[in-house]
Parts: sequence; C-alpha cells; structure tokens
Amino acid sequence: MSSINKHKQYLEQYNIKSSVQRLMIYDYLATHKTHPTVDQIYEDLINIIPTLSKTTVYNTLKMFVNAGITKELTIDGNTCRYDGETTPHAHFRCCKCSCIFDMPSLNIDNENVPIDKDFILQSIDIYYCGVCKNCNNK
Repeated sequence: MSSINKHKQYLEQYNIKSSVQRLMIYDYLATHKTHPTVDQIYEDLINIIPTLSKTTVYNTLKMFVNAGITKELTIDGNTCRYDGETTPHAHFRCCKCSCIFDMPSLNIDNENVPIDKDFILQSIDIYYCGVCKNCNNK
C-alpha cells in the first residue's frame, strides 16, 4: 500500500476528509523531519500542487493540530513550526543556524510531574538550546 493511501486511512481515523492538498501536506510532515514552517511547506509543494495557497497550508496544519496528529512548535517565540511526530520527545534548537532537531524524551509523563493537584496538566514541552554538531564543526 502506498504511503498516500496509508495517510488517507490515517486522516480518516481522525474524521478528516482527505483531499490532495491535505494528503500532500501530511505526507510532507511525515517525510520531512525538519519541523517546517507554513512558508517552507508552501514553497516545497507549490510546484507539485499549483493551486495550493498559503491559507490552505495554514488551515490544514491548524486542523491537524486540533486533531492531535501534528504538533505546533514555537521554540524561538517568533516562528511557528510543525512536527508530524506526536509521540513524546524533546527538541533541540541550534542558536546559530536555527535548525530544530528531535531529541529523546526524558521519560517524563503527566503522572510523574510535581504539580499542584488543582492544575490539570495537558502536555509537556521540553526545548534545549545550544549549538548543533554541524555548526560546532565549522
């Protein structure tokens, strides 16, 4: 079965009607682990889908985030990036090149976080900042 057919079935599990644009955007997230922005996804897909608009990319990503199949990252406070990997993991942002890398989780889950019982914890985001090995070797 092709990856597009798998993506179609996956989206349908979350009650998301599949369209060419939605399938291609999800496929992009599944195959590009670069934590892209709306602009990056648009620029990379516009030649494949000439009718694609930035608004469609933005709205599709918001739909994916609301469904829980994509994670929205705002590590630097300015740029919103998207991650198709929703299993628990941390992120590392290089202070020189601004690339974002997946890092293994610290095995912290919602049950083991010391938090006041009056709060309801919904998610944990861990971000590291530093210099990546590529920039460090330059």
